Amino acid sequence: MPMDESGGRVSRLWPAAFGCWACWAFALLATICVVLLPAPHDLQAVDMACTAATLVATVVLLSTARRAGANDRRWRLLVALTTFGGFLIASANSWHGIVHGADVYNEIQLVHATFLLAYLPALAGLLLLPSELVLARAGPRSLPRPHGRHWYVITVLDSALIVGSGALVAWSTLLAPVVHRTTLSRPALAIVFSSIAIGLVLVVVAALLATARRPRSLPTLILLAAGMAVMSVTMGVYLYLAAATNGVVPAAVHLGYLVSWLLMISAALVPPPPGPLPSEPSPQTGTWVFSVRAVLPYLAFGAAGAVTLTRLATGARADELDFFGLIGLLVFLVCRQLATIGENARLLSLVDSSRRELHHQAFHDPLTGVANRALFAVRLEQAVAAHVRDHRRLAVLYCDIDDFKQINDNLGHSVGDALLQVVAGRLQHGTRDTDTVARLGGDEFAVVLGGAGGDPEPVARRLGNIMRAPFHLGEHSYPVGISLGLVVSELSPGAGDHGATTVTADSLLRDADIAMYAAKRAKRGGLVVRRAGRPASDSPIQLGGQLAAALRGEPGNGTLDVVYRDVVDLRDGRVVAFDAGPCWNHPEIGRVDAGRLYRLAGRGGLARAIDTFLLQRCCEDLGHDTAYASCAGVDADVDRPAVLVPISAGRAAEPSMATEILEALAERGLPPRVVVPAFSAGAAEVGDLVAARNVLGQLRRSGVRCALTEAAGDAATLRLLRLLPIDIIRLDAALTSVDGEVPANRDAGEAAAGAGAGSRGGGEGDPTLADTIRSALVGAAIRRGLTVIAPAVRGERQEHRLAADGCQLGEGPLYDRARQGRRRHGPALV
Repeated sequence: MPMDESGGRVSRLWPAAFGCWACWAFALLATICVVLLPAPHDLQAVDMACTAATLVATVVLLSTARRAGANDRRWRLLVALTTFGGFLIASANSWHGIVHGADVYNEIQLVHATFLLAYLPALAGLLLLPSELVLARAGPRSLPRPHGRHWYVITVLDSALIVGSGALVAWSTLLAPVVHRTTLSRPALAIVFSSIAIGLVLVVVAALLATARRPRSLPTLILLAAGMAVMSVTMGVYLYLAAATNGVVPAAVHLGYLVSWLLMISAALVPPPPGPLPSEPSPQTGTWVFSVRAVLPYLAFGAAGAVTLTRLATGARADELDFFGLIGLLVFLVCRQLATIGENARLLSLVDSSRRELHHQAFHDPLTGVANRALFAVRLEQAVAAHVRDHRRLAVLYCDIDDFKQINDNLGHSVGDALLQVVAGRLQHGTRDTDTVARLGGDEFAVVLGGAGGDPEPVARRLGNIMRAPFHLGEHSYPVGISLGLVVSELSPGAGDHGATTVTADSLLRDADIAMYAAKRAKRGGLVVRRAGRPASDSPIQLGGQLAAALRGEPGNGTLDVVYRDVVDLRDGRVVAFDAGPCWNHPEIGRVDAGRLYRLAGRGGLARAIDTFLLQRCCEDLGHDTAYASCAGVDADVDRPAVLVPISAGRAAEPSMATEILEALAERGLPPRVVVPAFSAGAAEVGDLVAARNVLGQLRRSGVRCALTEAAGDAATLRLLRLLPIDIIRLDAALTSVDGEVPANRDAGEAAAGAGAGSRGGGEGDPTLADTIRSALVGAAIRRGLTVIAPAVRGERQEHRLAADGCQLGEGPLYDRARQGRRRHGPALV
């Protein structure tokens, strides 16, 4: 335990300990006075001691309530009202004892029954004692939290039934014969007997509370219940002795009252536990406890009724109190049943409300409130069934937010969540009540547009126009593109079972997804409409399968090739290397560039196969000396320029990658320097940097140089440069613009990477910042002896500026235009 917590705990406990010792020292002093003093001074001493104890109890409760929290303050104030009533009663007793030198009980009148009201605040204080719900170990957590007012009423009625039944049995078997012989007045008997019963009711209430709730301060509840119990027992002993001895009761009996008030003072001195109430109930009680607690009032009432009926059956004389008491208990029982019905009705209402809430949570998205994937699947299956049965037109709209990841990364997840909520709201307001808007996950939404009337295409276009409006998120407005894909299915009456087999929920959702990706490729915020069941040669799923087949060499799926781009020396324009990239000549859609090819490969898990194809093809092309020399414009006996071969960044830590490169070079007898594996610094994570350093170190020791591409000058790039054995870096395209010129990336893949690098490097729209980052990064690379390649070189002015900054090599559209028409044969050296 920390020192401050220990010291705080001690500082809270020592006043309570000191107060308790003082209380019981006072009790010992009062006991000594009662033993040593003669009558009636012994009675006067104990009455004055009770007066002082009640006053101290009231002061302690009020002072501790002032410093206690809101939950702990209420019961202290209520019990203080009871102790103040006890102070008034004790003061009256003391005054009567001093003036008359006799016990006050013979002077009790019926009007004094008003003092019984002093017990009511204590009853309320017990019910409001801070506690947490206790559930059964077995069974579901079905009890409400917190308990309603019905439960507290039931607890009081149960206590009254238990105590009343016990009091009726005690009266019939023990007290009635003795009381009839006493000289104690009837009002005194009634008031004392009622005080005993009410005190026992408080004790039973405390016991019942402990079965269903766990008090935060168990010592407080025990001390309060013990004080009430001692007071009730003392009154019972007094009543019995007064009845048996004609009012001659020893003064020592009155010490029980003193002990009861001192127990309440001790309860008030117990410091409340720190911290708020627990938010969740904790199961800790067996189910049998709740069962006994539920049947106990009925058992007590049954016992009282059985005793009364037994006396009647045996011919014993029944007292009027027996009948009136039994009728009163029956009234309590009826009230208890009515309160139970009310509590059960409240429980059923809570269960029904919880069931509806759980049902809503199970089928709705918690962030946007629209349907989730589960409810969407059910509604789509129902719509397809009605579509096939009634030949209704059915359409499914698929929506995806463009560049949602960049919005999350740059603006924060809270803005991303707000954007999702706005998109869901616009979709709901733009559709009918019979349509189903759902969030399928992430930034993907889908809408089921069912019904026989209306053309769904205008609805989709209207939604597209709504989505193109700027999104107001917080204090700013953002233009966000939403790609929409619509699939429409129409069955003619003669379609029969054939239509039922071709149109399914999965096929509609797949076609809508294909249309959405087609819209995403076409332009931002566009809409692509498709007819259900028609194959799409450009769908990502179908293209992924065809790409896998093309990599395996299966005919009919197009051919994979390699595109080489010149890497020139910025000082003299000489071609010193080539940058290799894959391309796919598809039989239907034509040429698929490297950016789209890499996206398809990443989606289908084909990145490793693309790496292997590139490496093998580049080594094969480098092995053709004559063709290579003619295409490169160099003599065969001149050293071959190197080829940068892109390799997935995640493979940099795999020893098998180094083995594959070295074996490919050895198989064709190529020198190690002609192949330069290039790993992206802005794409995938490299992974285990220690393992990557060992793998790349093995390649360097074998003579193979390694390159790091898309170097943006951010922390991740600098870390890779510091830890990995890199010989060549190629800058990110966003760092090579000059005087505000935005570079044109060679494909969509580089465009996405360039945008990410711009956000990392300070923004491509700020040329001064880009120049600063480029100069710092190039200077650091030169100091480490690295070769720097500047991509996206578009003009001679940019070329001169990059060379002046220290970039040795360059590539880009400037050199692609200069070499057009010169390469005619060979390994696709475009």
